[in-house]
Amino acid sequence: MKLALVSVVIGLSLVTASAVFLRENPNVPTELMTKTKEGVAETPAWMDPTDPRCGAIEPWSKHKPFEPIVGKTKEAKESQCHACKVRACNAGLPPPGEVGGCRCISYKDGGGNYATDCKNLLNKNLPVDYEKCGEVRDCDALEGQCVSAKFKMDSAKEAPWMKSDWKGAKASDTKTPAWMDPANPRCGAIEPWSKHKPFKPTVGKTQEAKESQCHACKVRACNAGLPPPGEVGGCRCISYKDSAGNYATDCKNLLNKNLPIDYEKCGEVRDCDALEGQCVSAEFKMDSAKEAPWMKDDWKGAKGLSARTAGLALVSIFGLMGLLEQI
Repeated sequence: MKLALVSVVIGLSLVTASAVFLRENPNVPTELMTKTKEGVAETPAWMDPTDPRCGAIEPWSKHKPFEPIVGKTKEAKESQCHACKVRACNAGLPPPGEVGGCRCISYKDGGGNYATDCKNLLNKNLPVDYEKCGEVRDCDALEGQCVSAKFKMDSAKEAPWMKSDWKGAKASDTKTPAWMDPANPRCGAIEPWSKHKPFKPTVGKTQEAKESQCHACKVRACNAGLPPPGEVGGCRCISYKDSAGNYATDCKNLLNKNLPIDYEKCGEVRDCDALEGQCVSAEFKMDSAKEAPWMKDDWKGAKGLSARTAGLALVSIFGLMGLLEQI
């Protein structure tokens, strides 16, 4: 009975000590303190609370979350407008001219302070008197930036960097295969794969980005063994604009005349012989081949069990069997 009481007392003491430690040490690792009293996450797991950044990888890691000025001055207005543009880009809101496109505007809130939001200005009945926030946002120029989670606007209420799929966060579940040297990643352990590093396509709205995404699609399609045009289920790489206005690609069967996107063909049909040995970063996604083939166990570029290794393994097994017989 006494032993049971002692265990309870020790347990309660540990819980109390832990609570005091967390309360008095606000800079403890995120794994130990990720929630407020209301149970809402304060920072994502990848963020260092002592030096918050917009992401764990560049260009996001170069910037701290922007804290817009609140007030009635011109400086506050420009600060709020900047926050709106960055948040709209981070959230992938479509730009003006696209379906559902919006543009950042400024207006006065109930307290007379400047506030902003991204609105479709084709709607002539907006319930506020507003001004446009200067030029239309340039998401390429703003890439890497983010806004404080305290900033709120109706069209993108939550800070995208707080979400689990934030593009600036380092993928925690992406592991390199056993044959890959993380310090010098290659497409395989044997030639021609070992001659190439995983290709990282450019993200953006430029012609260069389009060609880069198209190249990634062709390489991924070859790696995944997708059938070429002319074969049953054959597909061809196409480029299109995603919700943020950036070029994206996928391998589609163009016999389907009802594709739900406006697209262009990615130049010539892929030549898998010419592309042999190349591969694409696991971060690149396309619906027809979601996973990087080189991440799979049966990847053709991975080194298998060599004859010498297999021989040594057999010798070891037979030696062990002989030892067991003598025991």
